[in-house]
Amino acid sequence: MEKKKLFAGLLVILLLGIALLGCTKSKKCTNPDKPYYCSEAKGCCAYRYNDNHGTCWKTMEACRTSGYACSTCHEED
Repeated sequence: MEKKKLFAGLLVILLLGIALLGCTKSKKCTNPDKPYYCSEAKGCCAYRYNDNHGTCWKTMEACRTSGYACSTCHEED
């Protein structure tokens, strides 16, 4: 009976450890020159706007001149 309690306790600790590790976020954009993550383009940018074809833009208006649908990128927490 004592071994079952020990096993159950270790199992709970193991599951809690796995759950805590699964909740941690890893930063995708580690280069300080490209701090914005663009989820649609799945890449990092130096500026907030991306035309989803590899070019980053300072403003949405400038991005729209590319002729592509633009998306907003976000700084990661």
